[in-house]
Amino acid sequence: MSRGIVRGIYLPTRREVVFVNEAGNVEAVEAFVKLVAGLLKMLDLVKKDFGLGDEEALSLLADVLSLLYRAPLLLPPVPYQPKEAGKTGYVFNNFDYFVVYAVARHLVKGCLDVGEACRAGFVFDVLRVLDGEVGGKELSHALELSRNILNFLRSAENYEKVVKLYEALLFTPADTRPGYNYTSLASHLTLTSLVLALKNLHSKDLPLMRLVALFHDIGKLTNPVDHVNEGARIVDRIMDEIMKDKTGAALGAESWVVEALLQLRKQVYEHHRYESLIHEADVIASASDRMRKAVSELLEETDTGRKVKECYELPGRRGFECFMERLSEDEYKALSSWLYERLLAGAKDTHEPVSVHAYVYYVDFPGIQSFIRNFPKLRDMSAASFLVDFSVSTLPFILIDQMLCRKSGARLPVEALLAGYGGHAFIVAPSLLGPEDVKREVGCISGLEVRLDVSHAPFLVQTGDGFVIPRYKHVWERISRDRLKRYYVEEFEERVYSYGKHRPCDRCGRRPALPDPTEEGEYLCELCGRVHEVSKVRGLVARAMQGYFVGGQAVDVLEGMSLDDFLKRAMQYIAGMDGEEEEKKYLAVFTFDGNNAGAIFGSSLTFSEYLDKSYLADYAVKKAYRGALESLLKQNPRYVRYVKSVLAGTVYLGGDEGLLLLPSAAAIDFAAEFLSGASRTCGFTYKSGMVVVDPTHPVQFAVEAARVLEEKAKAGGNTVGVVVSSNLVDARSLESLLGELAGYIRVKNSLDSHVDFVRKAVGEGDAASRMLRALEKALRLEPRDQLEFVLYLMREYANSQDERVKDLLHRIVSEATPVGERGERVIPVYDYYFMLKTYRVGGRIG
Repeated sequence: MSRGIVRGIYLPTRREVVFVNEAGNVEAVEAFVKLVAGLLKMLDLVKKDFGLGDEEALSLLADVLSLLYRAPLLLPPVPYQPKEAGKTGYVFNNFDYFVVYAVARHLVKGCLDVGEACRAGFVFDVLRVLDGEVGGKELSHALELSRNILNFLRSAENYEKVVKLYEALLFTPADTRPGYNYTSLASHLTLTSLVLALKNLHSKDLPLMRLVALFHDIGKLTNPVDHVNEGARIVDRIMDEIMKDKTGAALGAESWVVEALLQLRKQVYEHHRYESLIHEADVIASASDRMRKAVSELLEETDTGRKVKECYELPGRRGFECFMERLSEDEYKALSSWLYERLLAGAKDTHEPVSVHAYVYYVDFPGIQSFIRNFPKLRDMSAASFLVDFSVSTLPFILIDQMLCRKSGARLPVEALLAGYGGHAFIVAPSLLGPEDVKREVGCISGLEVRLDVSHAPFLVQTGDGFVIPRYKHVWERISRDRLKRYYVEEFEERVYSYGKHRPCDRCGRRPALPDPTEEGEYLCELCGRVHEVSKVRGLVARAMQGYFVGGQAVDVLEGMSLDDFLKRAMQYIAGMDGEEEEKKYLAVFTFDGNNAGAIFGSSLTFSEYLDKSYLADYAVKKAYRGALESLLKQNPRYVRYVKSVLAGTVYLGGDEGLLLLPSAAAIDFAAEFLSGASRTCGFTYKSGMVVVDPTHPVQFAVEAARVLEEKAKAGGNTVGVVVSSNLVDARSLESLLGELAGYIRVKNSLDSHVDFVRKAVGEGDAASRMLRALEKALRLEPRDQLEFVLYLMREYANSQDERVKDLLHRIVSEATPVGERGERVIPVYDYYFMLKTYRVGGRIG
């Protein structure tokens, strides 16, 4: 145990040191032991079923294990399972397809072929392959077992184990020393395994060595002083866990599982003792995050630094004891923060590459928002969002893996997908595949009528001093220069269709529509038709068909309702309406985005830091989403109805942004809990827009308006702009409305102050109703003169006997702020009015 040790990770997004939760790490190791033991027992059955060799089984285990270290790729925001026992059904989202492919490719003979990227409709054909609709019985069986492994990891029982493990890995530094402690154990283990794979693609020992790379520092979770012995003990515990029941004991002492664990234990124990493949990869990955020379020079600039400089060179326990004797907790935090900020200010990449061993590819979906908004119906918009993510991350990984398999028989390790959110992805591939070949293949992905932008830069390079990974800033500069080529016009083809001869699409208006109508009687163009087909089993439909677990409670979105009935009234259902005769309730279209995310990611010192920021941002959003749903249930068990609506209405949630349709009755509460929770975890702040409309309102127009409102709400903290309208709202009409209300609407509403005030009032009986009535009375004056309006509010304040109304009027007057050169004021009366109105039109207050 590491009692008394001062260690923490410096989080650049929060600009603070977070000390390691030592008790939580002990629980995380326990979870890790149970997860790996369970996986090994499952894989033993799979190995026998498919006749896999030991190396293939170990390679499969390494892929799955690496996903545990990047849990946001593996876990949905809320645990779920198919509602019918024994049925795996269609997988849920993009990353589920990624996991299913990553597993299934080990279970089929040869390369899992999905065809040529340039052929028409390629995206949709690949989905048919991964759904088992084509490809034969062997592939269908492989895909079914892959989904079973996925369901095992995200089951209600194991979901929390994966979360505990990931949080421990994410908030434990790979190196505890100040100046080196800004990257996580999760990114170091992942990067070490990736480097090892890239340098030894064709080694017979690669599967075992990847496992060693993923295990080599796992002992740092609970014993950083003696992590080598601790890592070996963790492997022993996995062996004991396997042998606890009859299934494990039946494996026998000669089984491949026992042999693999014995080899793993030996290699983990010896990975610092002599030169080896794992030692080399560990050194390369570590060196990419430890700027030894720069840190050594900076330590000479402060008394604290000089006091501990010699501690950096002491090995093992002696080094830890040196830091513990000479640094207090406050000094440890201060030195960690100071060193990071100084490193960031002066970081340079001085390595001159001799050769390139691997490239990183940046895949971007241009015009993502306009593409998604092109589909006017919620069901299709949700499917389009799924297709964007699938096209920029999972599909490019599959294509590059196929290229590598066909060329050399090797596999692309799962770690090669570094990140993939928000319509773009980073994927690493060995230089064995020429960059132009990779860019041509991935850029050729066909089916969505959008040409992906694919750029590249060196990732693993050989210099005169050995192999290095360039600094993130250097890599991004190279990619940015390469991205300039996207402005070149290449192979442009224009198709013109006459108005009279070709029928327009009933959805997007483009010509020509296909000759046969849909089941709803609509005539759609080829793209809208394909997306509509996808929407029958994915996106909104997939979300509705799952069984969820929120705060330990089972939640069924379709409880007591058929899927057909749900789809006919999906918007009304999300608004909170359960029947045709029920009083109308409104729907809140909610969008959010991280403030200054580009600058935050762009300021990363190293690729490990970038990965930590990227996964932390995504994990924070998903954790906060889960927490906000649980908060609704804690407020009132009857709010499970709101929870169902939120689950069904989540169109996109990933990275630092999202689009959700919410019941207006719970929209303010959910948004406040959600964004505040995400900020607490990752340190980002968020701007957001909320447009509350009739559930029959065209969804794509409301999304446009919410995005405009989101941008106008940006103010440096967690903010939300809210507008309620019974009329048609799009980007243009919203601008017009805000112009009409100028001087009386702030838009930039703080979650911690303005929104929190309203939420508290809603929780106090009929206080919110009384406040809303007071504002309605004031707004009937149709204020034009600000001074007269303020005097009116002050008179109402003086005359009112209602303390909550007085509080509201006082806030509105006191929060009036000057804007512009002439000192005009904004009196935020409509902000409070719209926030309170959001509750009323949802049926929450009278």
